[in-house]
Amino acid sequence: MLSFYEQFLTLLTTTPGNLTYHLVLVFAIAGALPGALGLWQNTGAPQARRLLVGLGMLLLGQLALIVFAGLARFFIIPVALLPTLDRAVTAFSLVMLIWLWVFPEPQRRADFASLLLILVILVLAVFSAVWWSGQPQENGFNGLLADMVWAAFNGALALVGGIMLYVRRPPGYEIGLGMFGLLFLGQAVHLVFPRPAGDFPGVVRLSQLAAFPLLLTLPYRQLTLVIGSQGAPARRTAGIDPDAYQAFLDLATHSEPQEIYQAITRSVAYALNADLCLLISPPDSQNVITVYCGYNQSRREDLGTATFDSTLVPVLSEALRQSRPLHLPADSKLPDLDGLSKMFDLKLAGSVLAAPIASQGDTPAMALLLLSPYTRRVWSVADQNYLADIARALVEVLRRSQGRRALENSLDQTSRALQSLQSENERLSLAVDDLSAQKALFPEIQELQEQLRLALEEIATLQNALMVSDLRVTAADSTEVSQPEPQPETQT
Repeated sequence: MLSFYEQFLTLLTTTPGNLTYHLVLVFAIAGALPGALGLWQNTGAPQARRLLVGLGMLLLGQLALIVFAGLARFFIIPVALLPTLDRAVTAFSLVMLIWLWVFPEPQRRADFASLLLILVILVLAVFSAVWWSGQPQENGFNGLLADMVWAAFNGALALVGGIMLYVRRPPGYEIGLGMFGLLFLGQAVHLVFPRPAGDFPGVVRLSQLAAFPLLLTLPYRQLTLVIGSQGAPARRTAGIDPDAYQAFLDLATHSEPQEIYQAITRSVAYALNADLCLLISPPDSQNVITVYCGYNQSRREDLGTATFDSTLVPVLSEALRQSRPLHLPADSKLPDLDGLSKMFDLKLAGSVLAAPIASQGDTPAMALLLLSPYTRRVWSVADQNYLADIARALVEVLRRSQGRRALENSLDQTSRALQSLQSENERLSLAVDDLSAQKALFPEIQELQEQLRLALEEIATLQNALMVSDLRVTAADSTEVSQPEPQPETQT
């Protein structure tokens, strides 16, 4: 049985069996390319473009091995480089598989880490080729120190890829775990039992023959991610959600600032299918960030105002100060994720997406903040651009709202002034009526005054006449007293 096993491994590492190995891997990769190409042409999603690039790099690596294997039959120098190139392409393929399976959504940190690993592989390949060129090549490359280093390095890549995939658990991660498990098993067995004797690891190639056909499932996994991130087919077939319709309607009809802010958070939460959407301010002079309002789509409830210390979210605070958009993946080690979890009492904050709303005139500077603590949604580049477009459009919405509010205040002031003028007009009308009444009575007063004057004159005339009469009476009385009384006659 062991002899058959070694014969089979030898078949995979020598001509013409090694050609079968290369063709199977090439066909497995090429079989997934049409699905990735069709997905990218139909949706233009960044996930599809990422898949297309990753599969293309894998295919180029395998084609490079085939070209060098063909050249090795005619040239001496490539023969010494071929074992190192084989291990380097295997390591490069593992990096690309991690890039595709573990990070299906575009992420700068993952891309940067992948580039660093590729540079490490190039450096290791150069040292390995130089070392192998100076060694006697009769016994083959298998089992030597350089081969063991490559087996340990590639096994570590497969193990780390499987662990990261299990931790992140993107859609379809189970198939990816099976692929990384097969590749790790091949490297581990070759590290312990480097068979057969020769330049190429037969058991590693056997594990690759079993694992690479699983790449055919990647386009369907990416299709699930695209539908989940865009959500367009479900919305088109089922119609718009009533709550989402009401949110957009409120955004168009409300005029009060707080009502506008609340309608904005609801509308953005539904538009981007975010668990939490918050409208916040940049840090003020006291390093305090204000939460104007928010919306929890999972619970369908509005969130009130709040404040928190900007030192809990240093990266977000700096982005808000500079009016820059921000994307923090859920797996990043930045303190902002822990700070947001504590502030909103969340187990995990999830991916964070923020976009500034530029201030205009007296409109205060604000920003939209999206969290995905419940669905653990991964934001894509398309989501970031969409949120940035919404933020730019909201500048005009807030400006019009502010203008409408100012107009309403002006109308209120005008209405109050008009009421005041109407009251003053009524008062003046009463005053005019009083004056008119007083003018109407003025001739009668003058007539009474004339009559009173005549009466007083008559009274004075009568008093004078009375005094004359009194004097006459007094004079008459005095005359009667002074005359003697007559004497009676005497008879004789």
